[in-house]
Amino acid sequence: MQDPEQSDTITGGLIDLLRGRARRMRWTAYGFIVAIIGVILAAIVLYQYVPTLVTAESLAREEARLEALQKRLEKLDEDILQGEQSRAALKADIIERIRQQETRIFDPVQRVEGTLRSVHFIDQAVGWAVGEGGTILATGDGGRTWQAQQSGTGERLYAVQFVDQAVGWAVGRSGAILATSDGGQTWQAQKSPTGVNLWSVQFLDQAVGWAVGYGGIILATTDGGQNWQAQRAPIDEHLHSVQFIDQANGWAVGNSGTILATTDGGQNWQAQEAPTSEDLRSVQFVN
Repeated sequence: MQDPEQSDTITGGLIDLLRGRARRMRWTAYGFIVAIIGVILAAIVLYQYVPTLVTAESLAREEARLEALQKRLEKLDEDILQGEQSRAALKADIIERIRQQETRIFDPVQRVEGTLRSVHFIDQAVGWAVGEGGTILATGDGGRTWQAQQSGTGERLYAVQFVDQAVGWAVGRSGAILATSDGGQTWQAQKSPTGVNLWSVQFLDQAVGWAVGYGGIILATTDGGQNWQAQRAPIDEHLHSVQFIDQANGWAVGNSGTILATTDGGQNWQAQEAPTSEDLRSVQFVN
């Protein structure tokens, strides 16, 4: 039979052993809980502060980008300013050059009353202009100086054309037709078969030419204007301009979008359809 004292001693030892293990387990649990709390706190800190750090970095990048953009804009402003200054300097230089080379018109031109209606040059130097009151001006230096020529008429002149430096014609009000064979030193009136205004004249050479004007009038000559004959037009609209590319093919234009064409030197004129009803003042063909 076991001794009661010995049994109590064993029981007490077991209890102490169990209590020690319980204490160790409790401290282990405490440590685990503390670790969990630490993880939770770390997560909270990261959740609160990491976005702030990321945003700060983004702002720093944006500030750097904006600063670079600002520098580019400042450089662009400088380039624009330099360009404007260069253009201003160029403009001032051009204006000064124009002033230095400005065309000087001599006194008789200053006294001309009214409007100059037409101008014609045969090259870069030699040309003529005509207008109110029978005015005829001539230049031999590209228009730097002009000299008045005596037209012998007081009628308004609407058009002038030369075929070389000597031979030319001018036409105007009330059927006026003038001709010169010496560059305009002298002008002679030619016999006109009409008393209506003639607004355009064109010659191919010293012999063959046409003139057009009021009410669809078309005149033609084959002898330099010694004789003019009326050609029949299919309209009665005013004709403001005529142009031929050879002795057969020509065109005339005028009021209300009128366009006439011929392929036989004006023996027959046909109306061409125009995409406008506005008045046409000039026509030009190159071939």
